[in-house]
Amino acid sequence: MKPDFACCFQLMQIKNQNYYRHHNFHQKICPPDNGPSSPYGISEWAWERVLDSELKGHVIKQFHTNSRTDCALFCLQEEEFSCHSANYNYKRRLCSLNDIDRFSLSQLAVLLSVRKDVDYLENHHTTDPGRLCEYQKLDGRIMKTVDAVYQNITSLYVCRQLCSASPFRCQSFDFGSTDKNACRLSHHSTASLTHIHEPYLEMPDTATYELTTCFSVTVECRSACMIAKIHTNKLFNGKMYAKPRSQSCMTDVSNELKFELRMPYDDTNCNVQHDSAGAYSNDIVLQHHDLIVTNQDIGLSVHCQYDLQKKNVSNRINVNNHDDDMREKASETSIVPSPKISMKIINLLGNDLIGDPLTLRIEITDDN
Repeated sequence: MKPDFACCFQLMQIKNQNYYRHHNFHQKICPPDNGPSSPYGISEWAWERVLDSELKGHVIKQFHTNSRTDCALFCLQEEEFSCHSANYNYKRRLCSLNDIDRFSLSQLAVLLSVRKDVDYLENHHTTDPGRLCEYQKLDGRIMKTVDAVYQNITSLYVCRQLCSASPFRCQSFDFGSTDKNACRLSHHSTASLTHIHEPYLEMPDTATYELTTCFSVTVECRSACMIAKIHTNKLFNGKMYAKPRSQSCMTDVSNELKFELRMPYDDTNCNVQHDSAGAYSNDIVLQHHDLIVTNQDIGLSVHCQYDLQKKNVSNRINVNNHDDDMREKASETSIVPSPKISMKIINLLGNDLIGDPLTLRIEITDDN
């Protein structure tokens, strides 16, 4: 069970006020005792609020709530799907939960629509897949305001690692721009700066590195197949296929954050390689366009290995008694018998086939 906390922080973007255009404001909010509780998260703030804005076209669930705070907390504790953001309509008291946020959309998409009496709430307790990440370099500009600054950083790579491991959803960083060994991190990127007036400083010989796409790859090894599962932070359009079986072993992906490719071991269409006893592998490709191969495409090698050695299994129970006042550790070991296992041949109805005649049929199709 995850612990609950009574108070959480929201990061609020203020618009249409000249003094506040370049600043972030944090507001501490404590929901009422009878209100929804929020699960414990890893981010330094719970959500980000953008006033008079709405994310359209990705609503998964809608309901009425008493307040904006309740709407945000319901998004934080949603279990049926991964809630990335919400829209709260003050006049209708309508809460709309979305399965994506601004960073999930492509750069060409219209991110937020201006709408009075509606606030956009972005969940910052969600975690982005961070195993295979790509960054885009923006030359000649850095952000005016950032969330964290680290001194005495030795390299650009170390700064990038700090962004990946930051206690908030770091979306961009710059290194050596304001000081030789300074690393600056921000939860903002181009996707979240469209409503902020002049967020960048134009400076020669500087650069900002923005997070574009992250992929997390897992392989599920089953008895008859391997399944490559992909989780990405940005809606993916394209296909995933086994190389060089781009047509016969392929998954067509349209605006998905999670997708998979199933590759049976005995199917020649997927070309799974049997490397050795119990070892299988294959090469797969993530292609961002259905017809065109680009330099953004990713090639991966996936492996499954099974232990086929014969083993004798025994069940053993170790009981350890720990006492802070005693240096010795008392232990008790006992061996319990394994359960009795029987194996027999049955038909599809579950009836015993022992004693029935079995027929082996061999056909030679070559006339010569």
